[in-house]
Amino acid sequence: MKNYLLLFSIVVTFVFNVSGQVYVKNDATGANNGTSWANAYTDLQMAIDSAVEQEIWVAAGTYYPVSDELGNYSPIDQRTKTFHNNLSNLIGKFNILGGFNGSETSSSQRNPQINITILSGDLGMQEDNSDNSYHVFSVISNTNSNIIDGFQIIKGLANGVANSDQNGAGLNLLNSSLQLINCAFF
Repeated sequence: MKNYLLLFSIVVTFVFNVSGQVYVKNDATGANNGTSWANAYTDLQMAIDSAVEQEIWVAAGTYYPVSDELGNYSPIDQRTKTFHNNLSNLIGKFNILGGFNGSETSSSQRNPQINITILSGDLGMQEDNSDNSYHVFSVISNTNSNIIDGFQIIKGLANGVANSDQNGAGLNLLNSSLQLINCAFF
């Protein structure tokens, strides 16, 4: 009986998780599971990793990458930290929308010009560019029509030794398809 109950709860969790939106709000205080604004993830990468064919709604604020392209949360070189598509689901589609205030029920209610949503590569000492991430966002080998909409992408510094770390400070796009809408790079 316990096994059936466990299986039922896993199936219900999976079905619940693949419908609707995944919510991100850097100052949320709820369950940190992305199921609502109250229970929003506080980390954008966790939302990207958990989303399955869902839109990710991101509330105003500044977000920093916490893992490298391979999903390592303690990379040897902190500068390799980047927001990235879920490598366990390379063919998966993702749409990430910023500009929410954290109370919307429809994506048409968001306003990216007022609710500034920032993806920042300023990882180490604030305002010291020498320790910024090589790439703020990376999309590798994903040919779906993915969308990133409503963000300011700032403070990447692609000045690495490896060829792959010498281009794409704000966005490292390799063998991938992506639509950028209402985004600015600084």
